[in-house]
Amino acid sequence: MAACGSNRSFRNLKQVEFLYKEATKSEKILFLPVFYISLDPAHIPTPEDLEHLQPDTIARMACASLALEALFDLISLVVEEYQEPDDVGPALWPRVWPWSFFMHEYRDYLRAASVFWEPPAYIRFLLFVSDIYAPQPIRDIISSTPGFRVLMARAWTILQPLQQKKKAYESCLWFLTSIVGSLDYSDPVHFAEIVEGAGGTLDDLASLALRHIDVVVSRHLSWEVGSYAAHMRHLARLTQAGHSTPHTSADMRERFFQTLRRRDFIPALVVGMNSVLEASRANDRSFLRSNFKSSFVATLELLEHLLDTPMGYRWLPAAIEARLLTLMAGIATEFPTVFDGRLRLLLTKLLPDGLLYYHVVAALDNILDDVAEIWSSEELEELEIFDHWSSFQCLAERRVKLLHSLQSTRSCDNLECGKIQERSCFRRCMGCKTSKYCNKECQVADWKRGGHRNHCGSLTTLILGTVITSFLLTLV
Repeated sequence: MAACGSNRSFRNLKQVEFLYKEATKSEKILFLPVFYISLDPAHIPTPEDLEHLQPDTIARMACASLALEALFDLISLVVEEYQEPDDVGPALWPRVWPWSFFMHEYRDYLRAASVFWEPPAYIRFLLFVSDIYAPQPIRDIISSTPGFRVLMARAWTILQPLQQKKKAYESCLWFLTSIVGSLDYSDPVHFAEIVEGAGGTLDDLASLALRHIDVVVSRHLSWEVGSYAAHMRHLARLTQAGHSTPHTSADMRERFFQTLRRRDFIPALVVGMNSVLEASRANDRSFLRSNFKSSFVATLELLEHLLDTPMGYRWLPAAIEARLLTLMAGIATEFPTVFDGRLRLLLTKLLPDGLLYYHVVAALDNILDDVAEIWSSEELEELEIFDHWSSFQCLAERRVKLLHSLQSTRSCDNLECGKIQERSCFRRCMGCKTSKYCNKECQVADWKRGGHRNHCGSLTTLILGTVITSFLLTLV
């Protein structure tokens, strides 16, 4: 007891540490009072204490570090052995949390004192929380604790090295995504804490989301399919919140948008949801179907949100090549009428609007043969929404045919000219390297009056000038 009493010292601490490590599992439980006392929040050093480290301050931190490590190690056994397991969390959390957050906040000072709060400690903290999280009372306590989501997101960023320990890794991953799924995104504090833990910026959050998709998609065959669907659903909700939250500036949201697009977030999500779709076809259990349905709802909501923006068409080429149309058709046939409203919006507005852009049509051209079989399936023809599928198919085929016809000729991109001639006759804009003009006068006119200055540099300039653009608009 001296290690955590008023006469604490490194010598006493080392004795406790030695005895604890030599003890059997059942004997280790006897150390709980020692560790409980040593985690008294009243012993947490003040900032002034850290500026002028004294031996007693260092001993307090070292003792607390050992106590946390031991509790993280013992928690599953404690929950099993304790007569009232639901009381374990409320009893330990007021001790464990203040010290854990202190270790996180002042980890640089801890290094100076040779007391280390290294990345694995975040994982152990996460496993500790997952072991005590089940009863509703402690859930409410933990979820209302300021700063908790910071440590949770921090643990998320360093989860990768744990992959070799399959059970612990999947336990952490599942717990993380369940927390993400329960976040109240209307509360600016919740989202701000996630961003802070992820690294401090929305770019960091985007990177974290993409790493998570990679992990989930690569491991889904070994998971219970309902869990896989839930992972994807929670991630879609988090990503949508990151782009639409009113608690961040428009500039930050736009940077988040650009980061997601640059790192191919939507194709990764579409690939993942196609895997969920395949799993749903192989499982007809009602509770799993509900899980799949919720995942598709979250995904389609996110797609609508991202595509229904001024620059939404930029997502489409990669999404189409990742089998977006296959996913949509699969959802329509697997859940008849359930998603008709969302699919109708995609088929009658968001996708047709995208077909005004060269790169979208080119992407569709690459996969048109692959989806022809889907469009002609009897299952799809029986759906109420089939007329919209048929209309979109006709539109897509016309746009692709038009694209093929324009391989050798094009029109001047000056809206006041529109002259059609051989492609070799035009001069190219050196800014975007896409728009082409008959001569310098046409280029200047389009820059001043045609709006080219507003989108020069865009990778998806509107298809081929006034005459062709007007023609395409009549087909929408």
